[in-house]
Amino acid sequence: MKKNVKRVLIGSGIVAAGVAGITAVSHAITKFMMKVALDREAPKNIKHMDKAKEHLVGAPEVESFVNELLKAKNKLETSDCEVVEITSHDGEKLVGHWFACENAKRTIVAMHGWRTSWASDFGLIADFWHENNCNVLYAEQRGQGESGGDYMGFGLLERYDCLGWIDWVNERCGIEQPIYLGGVSMGATTVLMTAGLELPKNVCGIVADCGFTSPDAIWRHVAENNLHLKYGIRSAAAN
Repeated sequence: MKKNVKRVLIGSGIVAAGVAGITAVSHAITKFMMKVALDREAPKNIKHMDKAKEHLVGAPEVESFVNELLKAKNKLETSDCEVVEITSHDGEKLVGHWFACENAKRTIVAMHGWRTSWASDFGLIADFWHENNCNVLYAEQRGQGESGGDYMGFGLLERYDCLGWIDWVNERCGIEQPIYLGGVSMGATTVLMTAGLELPKNVCGIVADCGFTSPDAIWRHVAENNLHLKYGIRSAAAN
């Protein structure tokens, strides 16, 4: 009987140690992923992310596109505009770039993506919008650029920021002018999540380019494909 009890205790200790080990690994992976994904300052020299970028270097068609992208970014960035600010629902300063168009027929609220910028994501389409009678408010997402916040929210917080920008546009232009929401990557997910909120009636449409389905899905993809981390261990221990 004593031997059986001893075996049970030893077995329980091994299981407990195993669970503690999995929990520790889960915590470390989650903490690292949070830093990669959400912090304003990205970790330096992420080996597997750098390798992913190296695959694009040297391809003539990619280099040509990147050059056009940089030219468009610089053009938009140095164009005359009004820099505006609002305060988010949780007290963060949010910065936007207002490009007014004479005889505007509509206004676009443009939300850029993860670890990028308003001028980089929308430089190539800026002239098209202007030539087609659009005011454009290019927002700087929280935790990036000149906007406040130490962390990004993968659209979960930014949807309320987008709603704040819609209210700002309506104060500026009146509620009769149509508003369209536009977003790229995380910005696309932001505007799609915004659609789930109660919006003013003059929000008429959404253009979402390359959004992700959920924060969990994109974390899993980046962890397993770019960082080569076992996301299943993290999620199993978390559950």
